[in-house]
Amino acid sequence: MSQGRVPTPDEWDFRGLEPSHADFALEYELARERPNLATFLSLLTPERRKEIEALLAPDWEWNGRRPSWMDQEPFFRVGHFLRLLWCCAEFPKPWMVLSTSARNRAVERNGPPRQPLRILTKEEVQSREFFEKSVASLLQSGTISLSSPPAQLRIGRYVIEIDWERADDAELKPLLLKLRELRPPGIHPLKRYTGKHAAARFHKFKQLAAWRLSKKGGLRYKEAWDLIERRRKEVPQKTTLDLLPRYNSHGSWKGAVDEGTRLVKRGF
Repeated sequence: MSQGRVPTPDEWDFRGLEPSHADFALEYELARERPNLATFLSLLTPERRKEIEALLAPDWEWNGRRPSWMDQEPFFRVGHFLRLLWCCAEFPKPWMVLSTSARNRAVERNGPPRQPLRILTKEEVQSREFFEKSVASLLQSGTISLSSPPAQLRIGRYVIEIDWERADDAELKPLLLKLRELRPPGIHPLKRYTGKHAAARFHKFKQLAAWRLSKKGGLRYKEAWDLIERRRKEVPQKTTLDLLPRYNSHGSWKGAVDEGTRLVKRGF
């Protein structure tokens, strides 16, 4: 067998995942692979963990606040871990080892997924502008560097003025069509699945699992296949979701590992 620490099943067997938890669970698991996680954990003490858990939801808006014990430079490097720790006091334990109550609480604290199209308040705009200017300043000074483009680059923010007294529906309806022309090059619309094809959105968990077995565990395709099959037979589960990384050829396995590599690098 190839050299490497083979991940435990909690790292790659996502059967039993609650579908409504999928979005947050994927964010959680990808954060566990971020290279700066160790830096964040080195700053924590039991007292600081309790401090973060006791904060209220409004404290998590991007308004420049940070714990008194965290300097600005590490805050912009690892600040996104703070919210995950607030959502789940056991972070960064694997999602699949958490109790059902811990998972439910984490998803509840995280709140509903942010809508792709929303109207921002003046305070939200100011908060985001402050954050972006701060990051830009740190990047320019060389204080921090980013290994991959931040998620904010996917977000377009525009000022739209509507004179409600003069505008009629005929003018308002084409507005979204005009906004589509502003989509950045290389970013494609999300493909939404329905019916039995809806399970396709869970393919990222399989790609992450394949990446962990291959890159972290050092397993070749046949070795990984044998391990997965043993797990499937020894721990059978009734589930409608196809979440085991069972790829039927070396080529499809390699493709999944490559996609998992890109997924981990992007972090979303």
